[in-house]
Amino acid sequence: LSPLAARVFATVVSLGAFIGAIIAVAVQWDYTAHYSFEHTLRVDAFGQGAGLIVFVAGVAATLIAWGSPWMRDRSIEYHTLLLIGAGGMSLLAISNSFVTVFVALELLSICLYILVAIDSDSLTSLEGGLKYAASHGYGRKILGAVVPQRVQGLDNTPDNGNSFSNGSEVAFA
Repeated sequence: LSPLAARVFATVVSLGAFIGAIIAVAVQWDYTAHYSFEHTLRVDAFGQGAGLIVFVAGVAATLIAWGSPWMRDRSIEYHTLLLIGAGGMSLLAISNSFVTVFVALELLSICLYILVAIDSDSLTSLEGGLKYAASHGYGRKILGAVVPQRVQGLDNTPDNGNSFSNGSEVAFA
C-alpha cells in the first residue's frame, strides 16, 4: 500500500472499531449487571460508562491524529496501539480479579510507552519512552512480585475462602 492508502485504511479500521464498540455499549446499556469468565469480569453500568468514555475518546484521538503531520509515516502503528490501549482501558474498567487487572494494566502501559516514543526522529520522544519504560519496569516489579505475596488467594473463585466478597479481612502490611 502507498503511505496515503495505508493511512486512510488504518483510520477507517480504527474509526469502524471504535464506532462498533460504542454501538455495542449502547445496545447493552440497559442490561442488568452480570459476571463473565468465572467472575473475573463484572459488566455493569460503571464498566459500560467507562467503556463509552474510552471509545468516544478513541474516536476523538483518531480524528485528531488525521491532521498530524508526523502520522504520515506511522499511522498503522499508531492506530493499532490506540486500539489495543483502548481495549486495555475498557478491560480495566470491568475487571473483577487481580489477574485481569494485571493483564489490563500491562496492555495499557505497554501501548502507552510505545506511543510516547512513536516519533523515533525526536530525541525528546525517545527519552520520554525510555523513562516511561523504566518506570513501568519498576511498577511491574512492585505489582507483579510484592502484591501477590501479600494477598495470596484473592482470585475471586467461588470455592476460595479468602475473597473480599465473603467479608473476610486480609492484612496488606
